[in-house]
Amino acid sequence: MANDVVCGVEGFGDVLTSICMQHVAEQTKNMDKLVEKAAKKSASELRDGPLTPAETGDYASSFRAKRGQGDIGHVEYEVGNVRRRGNLTHLLEKGHVLFYHGRPTNTRTRAFPHILPAFVVGSEIILQATVDQ
Repeated sequence: MANDVVCGVEGFGDVLTSICMQHVAEQTKNMDKLVEKAAKKSASELRDGPLTPAETGDYASSFRAKRGQGDIGHVEYEVGNVRRRGNLTHLLEKGHVLFYHGRPTNTRTRAFPHILPAFVVGSEIILQATVDQ
């Protein structure tokens, strides 16, 4: 076999550590590809999905997936709107209290939940790939 390793007792720990590190690097690489695919699909769903509040323009076209800082064995991607940095996206997702001349009206604007469905799309990609392995 190509993966057979022969070593003495004194070198066993080093060889085992090397094999484990290679395995972790390989699995991290595979997981990175999978999470990137899920993040890009989520961003695509936010740009072009049926629940996106604005079908054209700056809001819809500004969603991107960006790789975050990950530790060893940790993969992280951030999906967000590069032009609107959270304020408008949160208000659209959750709605907000209406004010009239600085006073609350005890009514809320209509919410457009579009971020959670995109998250579910990305999560399903990761869960399905995990189950398939």
